[in-house]
Amino acid sequence: MRDREKLARVKKLNGKASLESILTFLRQEHTSKINSIRLLHLGTGRPLGEAKKLVFQSRTWSDRYETDEKFLDSLLQELNTLEDSEAA
Repeated sequence: MRDREKLARVKKLNGKASLESILTFLRQEHTSKINSIRLLHLGTGRPLGEAKKLVFQSRTWSDRYETDEKFLDSLLQELNTLEDSEAA
């Protein structure tokens, strides 16, 4: 299913189905996490930051939470190391 079709489905489900159901639909359609955020934002009119929070904290994506947090922590650590090396 193409993004255009997924977006149309999200818009149709908005207000009729739970957000968790919408996210489950997107994940079952092999939509990436970042694209799920985008489609939730566009399809429901929620602010992008809120859509990100909803996706990251959803049951649908809970199996990725720990891995994603570790990745973000390592990324921040690398950025801090880079900042420290540039300051020296």
